[in-house]
Amino acid sequence: MASRLKLVIINFFKKHRIPIFFIALAAIVLPEITVYFHRPNRGFDIYGYLNAGNDALKLENLYRISEPGKNNTWPPFFSFFCVPLALSQKFLGLPVTKELWYFFNFMAFILAMQMISLLLYKKKPSFLPGNDRFDFTSDLVFVPFFLILPGFIKNFFMLQINMFVLFLVIAGFFFYTRERNWVAGLFFGLAASIKAFPGLFLIYFLLRKQWRVSGAILLWAIGFTVSPVLFYGIERFSNLMIEWMSISFFKPFIVGYHSYLNQSLYAFWERLLAHQVHITQAGSMMIKSANYLSIITISIIVFSSILSVPYKKLSISGFIEFSMICVMMMLFPPIAWEHYWVLLLPATASAYYCLKKMPQVFTTAVKSLFVTYIILTAVPYIFSKSAITYFLKMHSSGMFSGLVLLFALVILHRNINLAAVSD
Repeated sequence: MASRLKLVIINFFKKHRIPIFFIALAAIVLPEITVYFHRPNRGFDIYGYLNAGNDALKLENLYRISEPGKNNTWPPFFSFFCVPLALSQKFLGLPVTKELWYFFNFMAFILAMQMISLLLYKKKPSFLPGNDRFDFTSDLVFVPFFLILPGFIKNFFMLQINMFVLFLVIAGFFFYTRERNWVAGLFFGLAASIKAFPGLFLIYFLLRKQWRVSGAILLWAIGFTVSPVLFYGIERFSNLMIEWMSISFFKPFIVGYHSYLNQSLYAFWERLLAHQVHITQAGSMMIKSANYLSIITISIIVFSSILSVPYKKLSISGFIEFSMICVMMMLFPPIAWEHYWVLLLPATASAYYCLKKMPQVFTTAVKSLFVTYIILTAVPYIFSKSAITYFLKMHSSGMFSGLVLLFALVILHRNINLAAVSD
């Protein structure tokens, strides 16, 4: 009886998947349009972008009121990247600017999903049917998206930039696989100039001895990063870079203790050592040392796995390597809010690809880690206002969800290459 009911439900959703998709899309988008036009407390993070853009327009000191984790903590180029938003606010008003930014990021998601699908399945999802594409209601799109749903919703709720950063790194990898290294370098370099940690891809390509794309990334990143010197001059720009480096890497960073919403590695160590076992103070050298040691350990494990096999950039193995760097890019910064988890989309997409197309590599260990990831992601979302969620996030459930997914990818990467050798 249960199996028949399950079959009926599955057939119903398959038969009516297109209207269901558009109803769900309208349910997400239409309320947001109304909300963003009438409630200024939604989309809060865009205010930081607008302030940064306005400071760049006025050539102000970008970090005059900044400190670690507060106000403008982005590289100087980011403020100039936000100038179009500031101009939109000035000439079109705040509500319209919020809507434009919302749909700009939604389009970034659509394009990112299309490139992921082209890389994995050699087809792209579309709103229209065709022989060379599948529709957006396919499980190939829905399942990876569903597995990052809490981060996706939070990203649009806060009007964050992470979906656009995800688009940039996916576009960079996409053009890299097409042998268009300068275009790939542009996208990777722009991402690294907006948020520093996409620079991990430069390390990855250098270790893989991909000299052309590495050089392109480096040149584009330097070009974008130093471009504000054209407006500030050498001396003022140098001072801005020194201030940003101090805020980002040298001043005491106390964010994990105060907010359980921060799910970074740094926040985990701060909560554990300063708040839970009380063996040090927040922002201490012990916490920094534990954080750096964990980053180094994870990097050694991941890069050892990557470098243990020959490089095949057009294979699923190459895409999994790309996905690993995306996960590390999310975990390593001192701040990792929930909306950062959209960066896991390549990881969930590649894992689902393996489950569908290569079930023999989806071993019990991978399944166990994947189920753990789902539990750690879903439980805090479903019980969002409960003591369960507070307990899980205080104990860094988000960080552990990223870690278990990362190690699931490491095992998948190994299994795929072992299977290739045995064949």
